[in-house]
Amino acid sequence: MERRGGDRVATRVSLQAQAGGRTFLARLYDVSPTSCQIDCSAAYVLSRGDKILFRFSEEVSMRGKVAWRRGARAGVQFGMALPEEAIARHLNL
Repeated sequence: MERRGGDRVATRVSLQAQAGGRTFLARLYDVSPTSCQIDCSAAYVLSRGDKILFRFSEEVSMRGKVAWRRGARAGVQFGMALPEEAIARHLNL
């Protein structure tokens, strides 16, 4: 795990995401209970402040806001903390 504002787990999982009325696959580079970093190169054009919804599974979804965007990567801050056990269980870590 890497320490950056919380314990982050590196991953290459793709999740269904929604932003700006569009649905797309977002690949997670890393995830923590409060944020994640995604590859959004093939996705809807995301900008700082955009709201986004991730579906981790049928039972678990998480809302967040784009905190930054640099090239094909974006950082997303979740609206509430995702339980660490949910990260492990739903991302098969």
